Amino acid sequence: MKNLLFIIFSFVFGSCTTKEPECILFSKLNQDIQDTLMSINQKVLNEGYLPNSLIDFSGNCLLKISEIGPWTYSKRVLNTKNMNSIKLHPNTPEPYIVYDDYLYYPDEYNLFVMGFSDTTVFKKIPFK
Repeated sequence: MKNLLFIIFSFVFGSCTTKEPECILFSKLNQDIQDTLMSINQKVLNEGYLPNSLIDFSGNCLLKISEIGPWTYSKRVLNTKNMNSIKLHPNTPEPYIVYDDYLYYPDEYNLFVMGFSDTTVFKKIPFK
């Protein structure tokens, strides 16, 4: 019973610390991010490439995925340099992009297959 209460409180209070994302258009992203996403998009379409869930320009971040059996119940991007992390909902669209102390992720699913346009919306969260 204590374990069940601990799990419930962890979900309730853990979800309160999630930072609110800011919307940004694909055309306003840094050129390095745009070029990388377009390059991966071409590989997916031409070669059947399966991209990673995390694109980390800093080299300091890890994607931690918590699962129970086949179900994902938590995703967290952890900056191993300063030990800051950002908790994401399990169904947050991929990829997760870390660039200049910010985490970016798309607002839609399947963008590597459907392609990116200047009006594609991304979410931006500070890593602080």
